[in-house]
Amino acid sequence: MLHQKAPKKILALDDGTFPALLKLLSDESDEVIKHDLQLLAQISSNSEESYFKAFMMNLLELFSTDRELLNKRGSLIIRQLCLNLNTERIYRTFAEILEKEEDLDFASTMVLKLNMILITSPELADFRRRLKSLETRQDGQALFTTLYRSWCHNAVAVFSLCLLAQAYEHASNLLHILADVEITVQLLVQIDKLVQLIESPVFTYLRLQLLEPDKYPHLSKCLYGLLMLLPQSSAFISLRNRLGAVNHITPRQSPSSVSSIASTRSKLGREDIKWAELLQHFRTVQNKHEKARRPALGADDAPMAEFSTISSSTPSTNGTSIRPPLRRKMTGGDSTSTITAAARIPPRALSPLNPRARGQSALTTALSGPQPPTSPTSASTQMQQQKPKRTLSTSRTK
Repeated sequence: MLHQKAPKKILALDDGTFPALLKLLSDESDEVIKHDLQLLAQISSNSEESYFKAFMMNLLELFSTDRELLNKRGSLIIRQLCLNLNTERIYRTFAEILEKEEDLDFASTMVLKLNMILITSPELADFRRRLKSLETRQDGQALFTTLYRSWCHNAVAVFSLCLLAQAYEHASNLLHILADVEITVQLLVQIDKLVQLIESPVFTYLRLQLLEPDKYPHLSKCLYGLLMLLPQSSAFISLRNRLGAVNHITPRQSPSSVSSIASTRSKLGREDIKWAELLQHFRTVQNKHEKARRPALGADDAPMAEFSTISSSTPSTNGTSIRPPLRRKMTGGDSTSTITAAARIPPRALSPLNPRARGQSALTTALSGPQPPTSPTSASTQMQQQKPKRTLSTSRTK
């Protein structure tokens, strides 16, 4: 009560209370975190705008330095803040801070986290309805523009924001720019998750709009463009089956009338939202991210290049190559010998009556090397064959 009456006299930014409350967000107990956030929300709601913005900046700084806290408790913290404070105020402040964030990797991660909470959290259902009414509400258009400029740090997040706001023509234009940017594995994983979200109850209205190609002519185009970016995975099959279920439905009106309906439907939004500037801003931010990724990719590829060089030509300890020579197994024996190109062609046999047969026989013997030793049995047999036979005489020697 005292803080509500005189917030400046009771609590100040530099009195040590605020850092102590932020430190409690790393506590292991969820109940401690919830009560701590309730107190922080009560202090921020009764304080000036500068105090609230300082609270948001310090919270983002805490997430930047403690990524484990962001991954494990980030959703809980942001959802609890949205329950106790104004959701639009929180998201606007986050978007304004993240748009100027110099740490591009953290900005992309944080935007993806905020976008996932925006799409899936039941606490933000009213906030999502405001974004869907771009054509009828002036404040919704300003909110969309503020979020869009910050959401450009993550291509999948800004694309899903356009789907949520039913800006399908602009979403299809984003895919053309995305095709010129390097497609990374991380981007494909995020697109895979987006396809799963399209199949969730949050985007039921989008799936029903596929049945009305006259009113939403650009919806099928942007979903087919998303399909072309995906490799042939389970997400590809899921989205292809969804689009194939309504593929037989064709617009019943001429293309000119369809374009006139689409232009009339988005006339108010086109007057207040500068789509060309937003598209250029998305291109600029994505180019910054691509330039920031190049040094990291070069550092990752260097060890692989060195590994391939070493593995292709690694010398052994005695200075020779570790690659063994080619050997061919000889028929008729168990041993293997190295075959040269000259020895692969068998020489043509000569007749024994030819005088050159002796010279060739000696040459063949020299090339073939020493013959393997024969067995004792075969040796004795040869000796018996070479030994002259004794003739028996019938006359007795005197």
